[in-house]
Amino acid sequence: MSVDAIRDIPRSPSPRSRRLLRLLTPFIVFGIVLIAVIGVRTVVADRQASDQATTAAAAKTFPTSPTIEDRWGIRFTAVNVLADGGVVEVRYIVLDPAKAGRIHSGKLSDLPYIRADGSGKEVHSYSLMFHVHFDHTPTNVDGRAYSIVFGNSDGAAQMGGTVALILADGLRLEHVPVT
Repeated sequence: MSVDAIRDIPRSPSPRSRRLLRLLTPFIVFGIVLIAVIGVRTVVADRQASDQATTAAAAKTFPTSPTIEDRWGIRFTAVNVLADGGVVEVRYIVLDPAKAGRIHSGKLSDLPYIRADGSGKEVHSYSLMFHVHFDHTPTNVDGRAYSIVFGNSDGAAQMGGTVALILADGLRLEHVPVT
């Protein structure tokens, strides 16, 4: 074998370079993980900002009904699909405590139900899970926020779709956006 042939034989890394590689490996792995985490967080933050903009746009176009406000003393403010589509939340505020007592009577028949535009699927009051409020003032106070949470039967309410909220006396709030 010639001297040139021996020079062309690949050598294994020197002990010094192996030691350096062993020392740098945790830093390299940490750098890769850090870049991945920052990338994922950026994507999630962009998605949340987009969702908030959509929600804000829907809030600006949320329909109202002077008749419902006059007869029931409430104003619906949002319909949200939660829990991966399994729950639908209807939010409203009390405008007139004397008239809003009916929706707080404790009777399922006095709660609104939901009919999806397009499919006609319905979520009735017997799907009620909770009827809750968001502050600690006495019941039926002007301006108080409430939430009615239903099981989303058969996936009736779909995010991005619209529904009608139908009250016990037949009054309707049509084309309500679902967020």
